[in-house]
Amino acid sequence: MKIRTSFWLVFFLVWKLTSISQSVGVGTNTPHSSAQLDVSSTTKGTLITTMSSAQRKAISNPAPGLLVFDIDKKTIYMFDGTQWLPFLFSVTEKNPPTYAQAQPPILNQNFGYKVAIYEDYAVIAANNGSAPGVPNSGRAYIFFRDNGVWKMQDILMANDAATGDDFGASVSINANYAVIGAPGADVNGDNNRGSVYVFSRTGTAWSQQNKITASDGQPNDFFGRAVSINNDNFLAIGANGDDIGGNSNQGSAYIFKGTAGIGGFIWTLQAKLTASDGDAGDNLGFSIAMSGSFVIAGAYGDDIGVNIDQGSVYSFYEFTNPAGWTSGQAYHQKITAADGDGSDFFGISVDINFNRLIVGASGDDIGPNPDQGSAYLYFRLGIPPFLWTAPEKITAADGAANDNFGISVAVSTTHAVVGAYRSGDEAGIINPGSFYIYSGFNLVFSRKVADDVPDTNGYFGFSVAIFAYDILVGAYGKNNNAGQIAFLNVQ
Repeated sequence: MKIRTSFWLVFFLVWKLTSISQSVGVGTNTPHSSAQLDVSSTTKGTLITTMSSAQRKAISNPAPGLLVFDIDKKTIYMFDGTQWLPFLFSVTEKNPPTYAQAQPPILNQNFGYKVAIYEDYAVIAANNGSAPGVPNSGRAYIFFRDNGVWKMQDILMANDAATGDDFGASVSINANYAVIGAPGADVNGDNNRGSVYVFSRTGTAWSQQNKITASDGQPNDFFGRAVSINNDNFLAIGANGDDIGGNSNQGSAYIFKGTAGIGGFIWTLQAKLTASDGDAGDNLGFSIAMSGSFVIAGAYGDDIGVNIDQGSVYSFYEFTNPAGWTSGQAYHQKITAADGDGSDFFGISVDINFNRLIVGASGDDIGPNPDQGSAYLYFRLGIPPFLWTAPEKITAADGAANDNFGISVAVSTTHAVVGAYRSGDEAGIINPGSFYIYSGFNLVFSRKVADDVPDTNGYFGFSVAIFAYDILVGAYGKNNNAGQIAFLNVQ
């Protein structure tokens, strides 16, 4: 009797479910015709599968559209057929990044080697990529945010590309132009003299507008090692291999101004900047950043007293000379770390945003940890002579030896980002990398972000950039050096 009752119960349920146009209703007798399952309630919610990040990633052959709630990330993830994507956010501070690769991914091209972002545009370097028929010349990618989604828009390559140019060793972008450094480019037969390329946009297409070289350049100057463009179309270019007098690799910085001219936009040299106290091996211009009338040039190889390669940073102010930028003008301020030591490489990375300056020292030994790394935050006084004040030193509370925290830095008016591209060794994965976010006026630690799918020598955090609340991070070693980037909004 029980068997017959169970049979008729199952029959009734099957008939009931199939009779409503293949739709199933829970809590409703009229499920919507477009839904296979329609759940309705005014007192209860729908609970989907809940698991940890490790358990989610361990799912074998996940189906496209599969949903799980990740208890570590505090968000719903959806598998899109290729990767897990964050679907909903429950805690702002836990928002995961959105990852992207060049399309198609190309092994060994170093996508994400350097990155820059401005409003809805981003430029990402692949300095070992190839132009058509020119292997390992370098290339760069433009991404555009369309209705909140970052999409690849264009690929930039030098019109005169050559193998070994290192096109993409540096990148910068403003509202109108993308700037790409190629410090390995040969110019007039001079090896590694270096050059810089400026691209402009028409609609969704980007094209090379200008090629800039140093008129006084010499072999191995590496002009273009670092670039930075501001909103007034002033362009700062580092040449860290420039020999000044008898000092090999003392380094220098060049300032160009872009203006409309006959036949198109023209970039004119305004000044060549050097350190009056410079010495051989300083590598001034290895890093460079520009904001308003200030240019910051890092000299990570500067020997301070007996400390070899302690490093320093030079601040140049346009109106140190009342008439504006001019070659040979004095630097505005030299900045060193009071607690510095040999091989700190203070100045390996720099960034500036109005009255905020951040400097990376990736070789700094913290306690017993060699090369854990650090960063220094400076504020500029608003009255003449506009000096940078004593710094706040930033270190990672969970830092370890050889993290190289400070290899990359970026700062906005509300946040700072510091890359630690060799951090996070665990479970046999070496050098996956991470980055750290600091927020508020005094830039208090906010969170650490590691790669969602760590990779040995992925180098996540080797490059970082920020504009307003948008962070962009590069991991050029990911997936056999095909590379990867991550976008994260922290608003």
